[in-house]
Amino acid sequence: KFPVAVAEREDDPARFAEMVTPERNIVPRLGVLALDIDERIASMLGELRVPQGVLVAAISLDTPSSEHMLEAGDVIVSFNGVPMRTLAELRAAVGRLPTRAAAVLQVQRLGQLMFVAFEIE
Repeated sequence: KFPVAVAEREDDPARFAEMVTPERNIVPRLGVLALDIDERIASMLGELRVPQGVLVAAISLDTPSSEHMLEAGDVIVSFNGVPMRTLAELRAAVGRLPTRAAAVLQVQRLGQLMFVAFEIE
């Protein structure tokens, strides 16, 4: 038997899951647990293409896997064209939309900017 060291990958998005709680960090209509990007989080993320946003730390357990449009590690840059700087801003923007409204998120995923479009429940 050989001892094997377990190393945490620096880019493993699961490392953010321990920083959130459902009570403080959930955005229910998106099915995510999210974090404000402060200096500490920014240093863990590395280079951001847009120097703001809200980090998706984990996917809510209540969200069916087929509905996962976002992934842990995504940085939500804008919601329906409006820049998102804080979790509170994101919650407010999502909360204002009626059921079955269209939503378009600009996210940074693995260093690339992309758009994710879906219908809000």
